[in-house]
Amino acid sequence: MNNLGVIAAINFEALFDESKRTIGGAASVVKSIVGNLQADKIICFGITSDKNVVGKEIFLRPNIIFVPFIYVPTEGKVPVRLPIFIKGRGINRFLKKYSIDSVYSHCIEMSFWVKSNYGVIEHMHGAENAVTYSTFSYLRLPPLIWGWGYIRSISLKKAKKIIAIDELCFQIAQRYNDSSNILRIPNFVDTEIFFFDFTACETFNTNKRVILFVGRIEEVKGLELFIDIIESLNKENDTWVGVIIGKGGYQSKLEEYIAKKGCQDFIIFIGPIYKQSELRKFYSKADVLLMTSYSEGIPMTVLESLACGTPVVSTDVGGIKSLNNSSAECLTIKDRNAEVFVETILKLEKVKKVNKNFPYSVKASAEKINEALRDVAKKNKIFAPIPLPPPFHGSNIMNATVVNSKILNDKFDFKVFGISYNKDTSNIGQFNLRKIILILKYFFIICVHSFKSYDLVYYSPAIKGFAFYRDFLLLLPLKFTRKKIVIHLHGKGIANSASKNGIDKILYKLFFMGTSVICLSERLTYDVNNVFTGSIYIVNNGIEEIDYPERVARNTSPVILFLSNFIETKGIFILLEAAKQLKSEGFDFKLNLVGAPRGKIYPRITNFIEANNLQESIILIGPKYGEEKQEAFAEADIFVFPTEYEYETWGLVVNEAMQASLPVITTSEGALPDMVEDQVTGFIIQKGSPEQLANKLKLLLADENLRLKMGQAGYEKYLKKYTSTIMQQRMSDVLSGVLDKCNN
Repeated sequence: MNNLGVIAAINFEALFDESKRTIGGAASVVKSIVGNLQADKIICFGITSDKNVVGKEIFLRPNIIFVPFIYVPTEGKVPVRLPIFIKGRGINRFLKKYSIDSVYSHCIEMSFWVKSNYGVIEHMHGAENAVTYSTFSYLRLPPLIWGWGYIRSISLKKAKKIIAIDELCFQIAQRYNDSSNILRIPNFVDTEIFFFDFTACETFNTNKRVILFVGRIEEVKGLELFIDIIESLNKENDTWVGVIIGKGGYQSKLEEYIAKKGCQDFIIFIGPIYKQSELRKFYSKADVLLMTSYSEGIPMTVLESLACGTPVVSTDVGGIKSLNNSSAECLTIKDRNAEVFVETILKLEKVKKVNKNFPYSVKASAEKINEALRDVAKKNKIFAPIPLPPPFHGSNIMNATVVNSKILNDKFDFKVFGISYNKDTSNIGQFNLRKIILILKYFFIICVHSFKSYDLVYYSPAIKGFAFYRDFLLLLPLKFTRKKIVIHLHGKGIANSASKNGIDKILYKLFFMGTSVICLSERLTYDVNNVFTGSIYIVNNGIEEIDYPERVARNTSPVILFLSNFIETKGIFILLEAAKQLKSEGFDFKLNLVGAPRGKIYPRITNFIEANNLQESIILIGPKYGEEKQEAFAEADIFVFPTEYEYETWGLVVNEAMQASLPVITTSEGALPDMVEDQVTGFIIQKGSPEQLANKLKLLLADENLRLKMGQAGYEKYLKKYTSTIMQQRMSDVLSGVLDKCNN
């Protein structure tokens, strides 16, 4: 469930009621964007002038709920920002009540109080200090100006992301936050509402050319200059009319100025228009929208006018200049000189520019904002004390894939504590004092973390012998502090150990008690059935997608590849015996042995090769990683993995071979029969049988078309089931499911 909180100093109920909607400002931005936000639930926290609805839920749409939590009287004697700031302290109670994951803020007076554990996007609507141009002139005092600036600085510092609508906003945001967290997104409009409308305007009709103003009638709008410009345009002939749409406390003073200038016949006050379809007609009918403000951000009225094809002439304030481009004529003038404005207006083309691909549409901006909201969403915290490479082997690699996954990190907040006792595979299983010291060190660190707040613990233990006892010890602090734990099993051997040792069986039951378990395959769930009765989830391993060249027939000696650590139980001598048989029967092939030797096995391998005169057919290559390993797969024609290892579970090398479109010969150990479909993507052979292995190799060595056919079938199965993306998405679903189950 993804719950988004939108906070703003507006009555959200009015956004969906055109008879109540205010003109311009943050309200228009929110109205445009809120229906395009992606969330399971959108909870809008705002203000109301009705005491009876404070704290109550008002459904605006099925998934959009308005919760007015601040009462502000309609005709207040103090600035609205003051009660909003004081009462905004209660916002965290509501965010917690509605389990909000991320906050989209349009009001710094509210976001100032939001706790830092919430992911907040702060949408700046202008660069100017709000107190500097306050309607209440008595508030324009340096201490109050500084105070508001301080509130803004704290809100911007806390924000995970900041939306800057223009360059000035960007510069201010940079003072308090890293530039990588700042998104440049100009204001936007809904182009399904605002477009060139050729139908007649029912409430206004004139044959004169129209200069339009839309907005609040306040001192900061500098409308005296608007009047001066209309007066200058009509000096020679009476062909222009100024139309003012809006309301505000400065209207009476403006009317006095108009009377003083004698421009009553040239100026028409329409009053506020809340119905957007009607407002669209005014924009479409006007010849130019004229903005004469002292301070602005990127006014919504400017964007609405441009969307309707009507050019804009404005004072050079805020980010208005940035809107001028080939598809939108928006001209700015630095000097507050009426004659310069008149000259600019008269040069405008009478034919309007109507752009079907308006660059400031809400849909284009919504994509960026939704992506940012996903990035900052409050995520479940997962503590992951797990083994990570080095050394490089299957379970360590998969652990790294999980905690480094973008898919998983977009959804969860991982705190990774990497555990490593060996630098390479040659030391695995060896006991020494250094490892005892590391165990004590790791135990202490995990004890510290056990007292921290985590929603889940992701643990990937060894499952037998001393290594299991060690990992059980490390898990104990997390169990004692009643953490929710999911165990990811990469190995097997639990059933065998529990059946032989009663103490082990008791320890396994204690270890798994109260946890959830992830197995690599349904085939492997039997291993825990006698010691665990809880939920078992299945997540197949997967590997990163790599593009190999398409395989085609080639007239060269077929190359057989073995790629694994050189351990006897991995079947390397079974393969050598099969190679000896193939050579004695005259088969032409090359066998590449790629891997790191474990213990003293290397001399035994070289002695076998020399003793049977296989030097020309078998090449001991050693370990390969990254691109060199990919080259080994690309050069091969057949992959062989004849493992006899009784604790074999998956075998990532088989996934890698399928990805490289190689037919695979392997045994029925662990989950290998899940991956390799006998006689379709390769062959399943009996463990410890060089004869069976040699017979299957003969079939593939003799039939290149069969090799290609099986390899292609394996590749298609890999794409369908075993890519890293599929594995990561499945793991994300499982972890979400575990959390949901624990929370319920």
